[in-house]
Amino acid sequence: MKFLFSCTSHLSRYLKANLPRLPIEPGQQAGVRRLVSTATEIAFQCHYVTPIGHNSGPQFLLAIEADSRYCLILPLAQRQTQAELSEKLQALFLTHVGYQLSLSNILETSDLHGLDQLFLSMTPTTEWVKNTDRSLQGTLTQLEFWLQDALQQAGKHGLSDEQIFVLSLQFNDTEGSRTVQGKKERFVPTPRFVANAMLRFGPLFLQQRLPDNVIDFAAYKAMKR
Repeated sequence: MKFLFSCTSHLSRYLKANLPRLPIEPGQQAGVRRLVSTATEIAFQCHYVTPIGHNSGPQFLLAIEADSRYCLILPLAQRQTQAELSEKLQALFLTHVGYQLSLSNILETSDLHGLDQLFLSMTPTTEWVKNTDRSLQGTLTQLEFWLQDALQQAGKHGLSDEQIFVLSLQFNDTEGSRTVQGKKERFVPTPRFVANAMLRFGPLFLQQRLPDNVIDFAAYKAMKR
């Protein structure tokens, strides 16, 4: 399994890295390729933000999964290397997978260790590129405003890592949209993220029942098509 981390120009400057571009076909514009997650690759659009009025406080890395539009928020209390961010983003992704599958009654708490082991057995790799998927910019902007508003309400005390995690869960339960074959479709990211995780970590679920939740099951069937 491979993680593709697509970085905006702002994040590339934060990393101080000369990242490669994604390959393009003749006539295509470099650096703005649309991201696609597949059975073997998970693509995230990543962006670095410094909330207004918090220049001396923690910064954040925002990551949006290309298919489900599911968002991760990673607090950056200090400067991180590219390798450190790779590790932290994978760990945060797996935390969300475990949480959402447990919440959907697909996994028991006792199964989470098995999820960790399954993830490691997939020998995940990472690739970083400089690219901005324009179809995800609207979601990035909404998430940035969502985070900014929460920080303003929190005041000088700021938000703990646990509160940031809950904030991302709340954002992922709001309705979003994307354009598919020229038509806009609206959906909530969380059910798609759960369905995607069920397919990606399928071997773990062979002895687990499918969720009773009709929305999640509908999303699951949609992902299989």
